[in-house]
Amino acid sequence: MSEGRQMPKAIDLEESILSSMLLDTRAMPRVMSMIQDPSVFYGKEHEILFQEFQIMNDAGIEIDLMTVAQRMKDNGKLDKVGGVKWLSNLSRKVSSSAHIDSHCRIVLDKWLQRELIRGSADMHVKAFDSDVDVVDVLTEHQKALDDLVILGTKGKRPDLMHFIQQANEEIMALSASEHGFNGIPTGFEELNRLTGGWRPGEMIVIGARPKMGKTALATRMAKTAVGAGYKTVFVSGEMTEKDMVKRMMALEAPTLHANQFFLHGLKKDAYLEEYHKDVLPSIEAMNTHLRVLRQTGNIRPLKMELMSMKTEWGLDMIILDYLQLYDVGQKQSNRTQEVSEVSRAVKNMALDLDVPVIALAQLSREVERRPNKRPMLSDLKESGSIEQDADKIIFIYRDEYYMKDETKLPGIAEVIVEVQRNGAPGMIYTGFDSNRVRFHDDYRFHGVDSQAQAELVCQEVVRETVF
Repeated sequence: MSEGRQMPKAIDLEESILSSMLLDTRAMPRVMSMIQDPSVFYGKEHEILFQEFQIMNDAGIEIDLMTVAQRMKDNGKLDKVGGVKWLSNLSRKVSSSAHIDSHCRIVLDKWLQRELIRGSADMHVKAFDSDVDVVDVLTEHQKALDDLVILGTKGKRPDLMHFIQQANEEIMALSASEHGFNGIPTGFEELNRLTGGWRPGEMIVIGARPKMGKTALATRMAKTAVGAGYKTVFVSGEMTEKDMVKRMMALEAPTLHANQFFLHGLKKDAYLEEYHKDVLPSIEAMNTHLRVLRQTGNIRPLKMELMSMKTEWGLDMIILDYLQLYDVGQKQSNRTQEVSEVSRAVKNMALDLDVPVIALAQLSREVERRPNKRPMLSDLKESGSIEQDADKIIFIYRDEYYMKDETKLPGIAEVIVEVQRNGAPGMIYTGFDSNRVRFHDDYRFHGVDSQAQAELVCQEVVRETVF
């Protein structure tokens, strides 16, 4: 107790950790790499049991309910923890060790709090003692604080085995996946194969000139993630929340034109029927997995809001529209430096929240001045360190936007994966409906990997349409 208050503790999580160690042999190295001192556990019986685990692990003895119960009975410790019944009840506290790392971190934090309280109380008492050397008191407690920092950091920085286990689990999950990827689906089968989907901690930059369809592509990706059960937040600096919802509605409409949602309304009974039958129910079904926010300016308060949202609601993916609309709240010497700071902040956001962040980005006007208007990395407007921070950089190019009636690729968009930190670059073709402002998977282009082949497919598509 401290001044009548309970000492910090997390008894339920301590039980969860010990139960996982009894249940799953894979939990042992993960816990041992984070917790070395049995006194980290607040419950006395928990401390005794963990110490027994350490002894058995060091001796190479297999740990399960029967072996632990027998050893503790032999050395007289079983009654101290509550007997076989207590051990048996403990073993049923959890069904897996899925969240054991976060549980260990919380238990460690509670122990550090208790040690800090004890150390501060001891220093408080000695500071009133006129017979002690104050320098000695300060030196003693500075060393104690340094030791606490080392112990706390050591517990939070697992050894290699921890990460080997994580890598192995991810590889096995990927191997067992029916789809051949284990990230959040992108909305396009070919892009899933090329990128493996969106992964936690990734910063994905989607760059394009205005009117290329950045927001439309991001909206399609949000819809796909939500449909697959991933909680997604769409943050826009250009649209109100209401207009973001209208964008999503336009995606859900089988035949309605995007302008009908923004400009003209639904004038015919058939339009109203489609709206009430197909559009509204689909959007309402997204309520549990989609949130929309309008915010620009300092990105740091946005990060805090998203962290709170992850704790209260859960969060699997963030879309930011668009990168150059944000700052870090500090005046920089030039705009390029400002965008560089924002880029680093977005990457840190992805890592700290452990979710993929899809950040849209404007490209410079240099694109318009070249004969070949396909984007390049140098076109990233005020790019700064975006290239270094991003895990993936994706460009959008639509030939019909520039070539109008002369294009050989009508209704087709190129989604160009220019940079991919953990994979090869590449490009896919998707359909683009300019009337409804939507991208879609066009199966006629699956497997097409060159412009010449795509043009041949387009000629067949045009011929089918005409005849």
